[in-house]
Amino acid sequence: MRALSPLLLLSLCACAASGLTAFRSHAWKGALDADHPLVGVVWDVKAGVALDGPELDARLGAARFVMLGEKHDNPDHHTLQGALVRRIVLQGRKPVLVFEMIAEDRQDEIAAASVASGWDPAAVAEASQWADSGWPPFAEYRPIFEAASEAGLSLVAAGLPRREAMALARGTKELEADVQARHALGSPLPEPLSSSLNQDLVASHCGYLTEETVAPMARVQRARDARMADAMLAAEGPAVLIAGGEHARPDRGVPWYIRRHSPEVTLAVRFIEVDAEKPKPTDYAERNSGGFDIFVFTPRLRDIDYCAELKAKGF
Repeated sequence: MRALSPLLLLSLCACAASGLTAFRSHAWKGALDADHPLVGVVWDVKAGVALDGPELDARLGAARFVMLGEKHDNPDHHTLQGALVRRIVLQGRKPVLVFEMIAEDRQDEIAAASVASGWDPAAVAEASQWADSGWPPFAEYRPIFEAASEAGLSLVAAGLPRREAMALARGTKELEADVQARHALGSPLPEPLSSSLNQDLVASHCGYLTEETVAPMARVQRARDARMADAMLAAEGPAVLIAGGEHARPDRGVPWYIRRHSPEVTLAVRFIEVDAEKPKPTDYAERNSGGFDIFVFTPRLRDIDYCAELKAKGF
């Protein structure tokens, strides 16, 4: 990491000191840049200030819909998602937890397993068929399920089943007419959101998508967001979304679909891996193209160029 000026170092130390203490002292699993001055800091993006515990609790408590946007393969993000769920519960609230990672068609099984097992996370993992889902190991997500188990929270499976996603991408199946009408899925997103979605899909697939193949991917992405929004809106009280960062973004992710039907407050949190070359919160402005409310900074777990890996495999 490049040397910092004494004045900048002092300001960053002050920022870190005023951040959420519980996260500053967290036992990080990610070892890369764990000594970065932003690690553990909870940052109010719009106000441009670090939040302490009571301030964070106030923001969580004021929102009916809380989006916790993760990087899927970083276990620290899942541990902190569990910590935020506990902070909501400590305020006397019992949010429904809506999961991108559990396919909708497993809802009955996970509900039955949580009751029959006395809410054993391992039983819920088996009922959701997590081991065969393609997501990172359940052990990395377990802190979220433990927080839910301790408080007796309900889980909602909101992921688009794989076979349905593939059928949508191929154009051999359409979403239900009521879902399409409710979320205007028959029409493109308004600009510049539609172009933004397409560009991000191309980038996230390392440039391998063409103009012809990006449209089906966008259709599936929007279907996922709409279905997760429906699951959030169906909750009688507060709801927390556990999903990837792109699904949690306010401008065109799940919150966009929620806002079409509810005026109630949403809070979008994004967990961000720090970059050694970016010592200030404002250095991460490009990560907020979606208009997130809060950033939570964590170490990086691994140093991988995913696109280079794909190229090496011949994709």
